[in-house]
Amino acid sequence: MSKERDQLGGAGESILRHYVLAELPSGESEHRVRVTPAPSWRASGHRDLIKVQEGLDVLIGDIKHEEERTIPSETDSAVLKFHFRVSGASHIGMEGQDPIPVAPQTVGVVLQGPHSQKWEAYKCGEHEQSVTLLCAKSYLLTKLEGQLQQLPEDIRAFLAGETASGFVASHPLSADMARAALSLIQSPFGGALSRIQAESRALELLLLSVQALFDTEAKRDRPERHLARREIERLNEVRALLAQRFLDPPSIRDLARHVGTNEAKLMNSFKQLFGQTVFDYAQRLRMEKAKELLEETDISITEIAFQVGYEYSSNFTTAFKRFFGVTPRTTREAMR
Repeated sequence: MSKERDQLGGAGESILRHYVLAELPSGESEHRVRVTPAPSWRASGHRDLIKVQEGLDVLIGDIKHEEERTIPSETDSAVLKFHFRVSGASHIGMEGQDPIPVAPQTVGVVLQGPHSQKWEAYKCGEHEQSVTLLCAKSYLLTKLEGQLQQLPEDIRAFLAGETASGFVASHPLSADMARAALSLIQSPFGGALSRIQAESRALELLLLSVQALFDTEAKRDRPERHLARREIERLNEVRALLAQRFLDPPSIRDLARHVGTNEAKLMNSFKQLFGQTVFDYAQRLRMEKAKELLEETDISITEIAFQVGYEYSSNFTTAFKRFFGVTPRTTREAMR
C-alpha cells in the first residue's frame, strides 16, 4: 500500500489517523485511492481521492456517521477547494477562524495554505455525501489566465501568493452542480470509464463554480447587494429552516415573523443573497428528495409524490420533468 500512501500526498498522515486504505477493483488503482473509516470509530462508507489532472484532484465522500467525530486534515501545498455538500451537515474549523456550519445542498469555497490545519466535526446520524475539488494554485493560474480579475479579491490575493486560509463563501447548490456531484457519488462505472467520468464531472463542477464566482464578483458593486450582517444572519436562518421543513415549508408570513422582518423585505433580500426565490429553494430540495427516493427505494411514484407534498402524481411528474428534464419513471428505470 506504499503507492497509495504516496498518492495521498502530504495529507496522508492525518488522513490515516482516522481512515484505513482499502482495496479497489483492478484497473482503478492507477488514479484512485480509497479509504474507509478506521475500526476505532463507528462509521461506514468510504472516501475516494482521484487524480484528475496535474493540479486538480477530486475527493468523493459517502460516509454514514454513527457517532460524533472531529476529523483534522492538513495539506502540504496551497489549494483552493470547492466543496459540494449533497447531504449531511457538519462544522468546519480553520486556524484563526470561528467554526463555519456546512449545510446540505450548499457549495463552499475554502482557501487552505500550505501546512495549514483544518478540522471538520460531524454529529451522530449524519449521512455525508460530498464532492470536493482540490485545485492547486499553478493549475488555476494556467487555466484562468486572462480572467483572474473576474475572481473575488481574496481569491486573487491567494493566487498571487498570500498564504492566508479561510472559508470564503457558501452558496446554494445549483441543480446542475447537484446532478454532477451525485453522478460521481453514485457512479456505476469502473476502470477506464470511471476515470473518464471523474474528469468530465470534475471539470464541469469547476466550470460551474468559477462561473458562479465570476457572477458574484460582477454583481458585488450593485447597491442591492450590500446587506447588513444582521440581515444576512436572518436570511441564513430562513434557509436553514427551509432545509429542515422543505416538505411542508412555512409560509412567507411565518418565515418573516420568525426572523423579525416583513414579507416583502424577506423575499427581496433572499433572492438577492442566494440568487433564487424562497419558493424555488424549497422546491429544489423537494425535487432532490424525490430523486433520492426514486433511486434508493421501491416506493411507488404515487407515494413519493405524496411524500414530497403533491396530492396528484400527475402534478408531481410535471414538476419533476420541468426540474430534471426527465420523468420520475425514466429516472427510476435508469437506476435499475
